[in-house]
Amino acid sequence: MPERQAPVGWYRFEAPPGTRVIYMNLEAESVQAWVDGRDVEVVDGRIELEALTEGLTPIALRIVQKHGVYAGAAIPEPVKFECESTKVTLGDWCDLGLESYSGGAVYGKTFELTPEHLMNKAFVDLGKVNASAELAVNGHTVGVRLARPYRFDVSDYVRQGVNRIEVTVFNTRANHYSGWPGKISWTGPRHHSPLR
Repeated sequence: MPERQAPVGWYRFEAPPGTRVIYMNLEAESVQAWVDGRDVEVVDGRIELEALTEGLTPIALRIVQKHGVYAGAAIPEPVKFECESTKVTLGDWCDLGLESYSGGAVYGKTFELTPEHLMNKAFVDLGKVNASAELAVNGHTVGVRLARPYRFDVSDYVRQGVNRIEVTVFNTRANHYSGWPGKISWTGPRHHSPLR
């Protein structure tokens, strides 16, 4: 009687921008992985990338499954990503593969002001922010807002010439709990786009 081959499962997901290492708890006989179409080594459920990912990066896994451990049971815990600082555009974090990310991000911009600009008061209005925002101008904290209006008077912090603005935004734990397989679940709204 011929020996039966173990079943194989294919799994696909996307790594967010800035990913350096991917951690997976796998219940599998063996696994092969491809990052953006390139074959990569998986060691103890860990994939180390040679370069940071830019944008969403497709990951594919071919898992030779253990007897009785099929489908989603082959990956019993959420996949974890170790990310480094990288540049992304403003927008919804879901578009960056961060649907279940709870935490913060820093957005920065350099700009120039003329003497004419400084003749009036200067304000920064962040518009719609989900959760909190901290504003710094030229290395000085201007303030923190937890609710609307996300408007700051920056007149005392800007100067003629080159200026640097940094906005640190944090969403809530709702996103984290939405993807967590455990006793805690979140059915309320999630905050996908802290700054638009």
